[in-house]
Amino acid sequence: MKEKIYDAAIVGAGASGLFLGAHLNLFGDVCIIEKELNAAKKLNVSGGGKCNFSNRNIGYKNYVCSNERFVKSALCGYTTEDFLEFLKNNNIEIEERNFGRLFLKESAMQLSNVFIKKCLENNCLFLFGKEVVDVEKKDDLFILQIEDSNKNIINIKARNAVIASGGLALNGTKFAIDLAEKFGIKTFPLRAALVAAVIENNISDMSGISLNVKVSFGKHSFYDGIVFTQAGLSGPAIYQISLYANSGDTISIDFLPDVDIASEFAVNRNKNINIESVIANYLPKRLAKAFVPQQTPTLSNCSKKDLENITANVKNAKFKISSLENYNKAEVMSGGVSTDDISSQTMESKKVKGLYFTGEALDVTGQLGGYNLHWAWASAYAVVKELQNKKHGAANAA
Repeated sequence: MKEKIYDAAIVGAGASGLFLGAHLNLFGDVCIIEKELNAAKKLNVSGGGKCNFSNRNIGYKNYVCSNERFVKSALCGYTTEDFLEFLKNNNIEIEERNFGRLFLKESAMQLSNVFIKKCLENNCLFLFGKEVVDVEKKDDLFILQIEDSNKNIINIKARNAVIASGGLALNGTKFAIDLAEKFGIKTFPLRAALVAAVIENNISDMSGISLNVKVSFGKHSFYDGIVFTQAGLSGPAIYQISLYANSGDTISIDFLPDVDIASEFAVNRNKNINIESVIANYLPKRLAKAFVPQQTPTLSNCSKKDLENITANVKNAKFKISSLENYNKAEVMSGGVSTDDISSQTMESKKVKGLYFTGEALDVTGQLGGYNLHWAWASAYAVVKELQNKKHGAANAA
């Protein structure tokens, strides 16, 4: 019997891998290899189970990458409107939330079920409970060594290999990074991102307080929610800033971004009004109390310098990051396969023909708000176009 050779082997049945299989219609023989027993494990719980699949304001500046032009080029190939059209054609309703964040009206499983259905319609073979432990290339074929739960090894041959295995976040894997390095493809250091921060300041008394603030680090600022925890700070604004700030860095927080508290103090400067009560008009009492020294309780007996210090603490409080939470609590992995060695048009390795990388495996990390899932779609779509072009080119040549 002639040995089976797949036109494409996709490693990973997550967001990128499922998108690929669902869009490779009339392509050829495709297998999707997944170490878990089911597809879409992370996708199904994304966005609190509602899947924050994209954003109205997708742009290259919403991503961290060593090569902005790479991101810009790839995003032009697949837009938010393109994915919205896909959802519409499959009768999936959406809802828009703040900051342009787009969610499914029902559940993430509705989307993953559509992906799986289309993969099967395209004759994709799912291999669940199988882990790819190595990939080699001999002549024009990739040989994927696959291990099952009983540690049995089988080999699969494919003309193209797409690495859509994601990253280390949420008990993930660095298989893509290890494979890239094996083939001499440059990678960047990895770290957890979109994650809570452990803070050096003693703020345990504030634990449980949540509010909207402006968090800043360098040229980056985010207006969104934070939550005080026993160990530090969490919430969307902290997740966002964790893309840019790291252990040892100091972030600043404006607790009243929409209030000119200095003017509030000035208006009541000569009154016997408790400073804490003025701040507590806008902030939780427990937090307001932390800004006021015990020896200066009223505006009338507060020196100009003390008042300036209180204002600075409210509007520009400094917090030093001791560490960021680990991968198990992170939304994504930052760093990865260098885009210098990858085509922005096709996601194909410039060093290894037929080898592709998509999604989180690449050194492209989006902000919170649907940007990372959109990157999964956009990078996968670039591979779809290239594989179909290859197939049609080969058919025409024949």
